[in-house]
Amino acid sequence: MVGFDADMNRDDDGDNIGLGCALEHFSEIEDVMNMIDNVKNIYNTPTLELEYDKLYAILKQYYEQPHLLDPHLDKILSKFLSLIRDKDSPVELKHATFNYMYQVIRVRGYKVVVRHLPHEVSDLITVLTFLETQDPNDKETWRSRFVLLLWLSIVVIIPFPMSRLDGFAPGQPDAASGSKKLTVIERVFNICKTYALCKDSCAEASAYLASKFLIRSDVKELYMGAFFDWACELHSNIQEEDTIHYGVLAAVAAVLKHGKRDDLLPFASKLLEWVTNQNYQYHKAMLVRKYGVKIVQRIGLTFLRPRVASWRYTRGSRSLAVTLGGVAASGDTEPINSPPDDDDQDIPQEVEDVVELLLCSLRDDDTVVRWSAAKGVGRIGARLPPGAAADVCESVLVLFADHEKETAWHGGCMALAELARRGLLSPPQVGAGVARVGAALRRDEARSAAGGGGGRAARDAACHAAWAFARAYDAAALAPHATALANALISTACFDREINCRRAASAAYQENVGRHGMFPHGIDVLTTADFHSVGPRNNAYLVIAPQVASYPEYTQPLIDHLVDLKVEHWDYAIREIAAKALYKLTEKVC
Repeated sequence: MVGFDADMNRDDDGDNIGLGCALEHFSEIEDVMNMIDNVKNIYNTPTLELEYDKLYAILKQYYEQPHLLDPHLDKILSKFLSLIRDKDSPVELKHATFNYMYQVIRVRGYKVVVRHLPHEVSDLITVLTFLETQDPNDKETWRSRFVLLLWLSIVVIIPFPMSRLDGFAPGQPDAASGSKKLTVIERVFNICKTYALCKDSCAEASAYLASKFLIRSDVKELYMGAFFDWACELHSNIQEEDTIHYGVLAAVAAVLKHGKRDDLLPFASKLLEWVTNQNYQYHKAMLVRKYGVKIVQRIGLTFLRPRVASWRYTRGSRSLAVTLGGVAASGDTEPINSPPDDDDQDIPQEVEDVVELLLCSLRDDDTVVRWSAAKGVGRIGARLPPGAAADVCESVLVLFADHEKETAWHGGCMALAELARRGLLSPPQVGAGVARVGAALRRDEARSAAGGGGGRAARDAACHAAWAFARAYDAAALAPHATALANALISTACFDREINCRRAASAAYQENVGRHGMFPHGIDVLTTADFHSVGPRNNAYLVIAPQVASYPEYTQPLIDHLVDLKVEHWDYAIREIAAKALYKLTEKVC
């Protein structure tokens, strides 16, 4: 949502090409397949590096459209794996193949690619043995270890006990060393811990492996608790920089995400006490705060049983034909039912502590931490009884205070969107939420030296909240606030300084028009101020705004927006173009 500071003063009057350069298919598939076939001929020559760069140049074109690789993934991976599985392939060739393979994973994403990797029983010992021979500190072969860890994560979910693969009795000594032989489970567990301590990308892959391995029925009883104890002991004082292992924190968060509630509940209190005592929310490292928020919210979810709250607001049936054909979407106005009184439950004290920590993290200086906290607030709110959920919503609304930093407004808007899209705001709270969205859309201050997202991040998130209101609530709930929301969104779409905010406001306006159709002249205005037309700033100010102002319902709000916020704007370019736009708009009322 938020770009680099260097882009703050750019002139974005030029057309944004958007999808003008969008690709239709993976046209270089034959070239890529030939390059893979050629690896065995060049793996030990200087040409390998040139070919590797060429492969990267081809694949990086698909960063924005990685799904175009999907039809060819199986064929590409099959080529790679045939080289890796070949017992006659030199180790150097296998490492070169893993490097190529990593580029595909880098573009498409490991969560997608891992589903296409083979998971035959014979692969488990092969991958595990290869991993055990690797040096975790070798900086030249980390891509090989990264791919192997991901491959192992899909292989370890084989649907039968791993003890069948051992081939020896438990506790049997090794004939060579005399020490006890390690079972397959013990070997995989050691791999999880070893690579969780790494400082490279292997730590992320190890966390994913741990989340799949430790939740197995034949593993969780013996090793899940041991892993949590090891992680807690390892980070007994997280404030010391040398003791932080991000891979371990990521693994704890991943296991809490993928594990079953009944399996995690015995460890929840201890983990919450551990992470709370570390005061992670005040740590200077962003990743510590990020993983701390993830761990805390997933502990909170563990304390609350999964369910769909019967009291939450449900929009009911929707019909685009009714929306377009009726005035104010009369066909989409089902009566608003009061929440039932029998949906209450005892809330553990730990949940209140979790909510308090998440609300605190909504003010964090880093966007990723605020975003994770906002999702946590929404997820936990969906499992709370109505009274407690209402308190959470009120606590989020309190963030929109004049004395709060821009980061609090940004976090509040994201949390408001998460609560709204789940229908957790009661109809009376919808009005307060819309008012907060309107206030956030008006915040536009110069970015401070400390950064932290600034006003444009809050405005962008406010548009997301407005979009969420349209998705979750019907005309009956939004009718009292439709005019105010329409004016705020169209003013932002025409006059915001940032192209992403103008387009986000246009998209939110479109969603509201399409969902409930209560905005004045909604279809006509949307046709004028669509996603692409509001992109160039000059066009938005001097062409789109006068056309929208030709509808009397929008004339005065647009003029007021310019007078109140733009003619004294901190950016000279905005003041200048606002004066030109004001001249054009005042013609409508003269």
